[in-house]
Amino acid sequence: MRDDAGSSMDAGVTRRDLLRWVWPHCDKACVALHTPVGDGESRIGWINDEADAKRAISAFVAGKLVNERFESKNKAGKPYTIEGATRLGLVLHHDGVVSMCCMDLDDHADDGGNLHQLEPLCRFLGARPVVYTSKGGKGLHAFFVLRNPMPTDEFVQWSKRWGFNRDG
Repeated sequence: MRDDAGSSMDAGVTRRDLLRWVWPHCDKACVALHTPVGDGESRIGWINDEADAKRAISAFVAGKLVNERFESKNKAGKPYTIEGATRLGLVLHHDGVVSMCCMDLDDHADDGGNLHQLEPLCRFLGARPVVYTSKGGKGLHAFFVLRNPMPTDEFVQWSKRWGFNRDG
């Protein structure tokens, strides 16, 4: 595992490579922007516009996301501003279909957490993921491509039945 910015357990995969690979599987008009608020915490704001999402992705790739400003609205329609974002998150479904998923494995308490579950998950799913270290370095994000894409609601039901998705 390399420890430079954007390193991956799968040698040679950078954050940009990962973004290029994941983006086709995502909702193009929905991106989460993470703004630091102190003590390692972040506030998340949502972009729900395709042009702004593309602008955010381009700024992230260029290392300039922190300089961008976005206007958005919450679920109640109240406008708010997102600025100073340093990270982004993507929605891994589009047009009502899931074709890729990400398993988030963590070790927040320095006791090994659930990191040891990666190999059993690979055996259970019958697939090898692209595994990427989390930003804090204590967790892993394992990206799996589904052999057969499925409707989003069916995927959520499937994942809940197996205990993979506690929030829906």
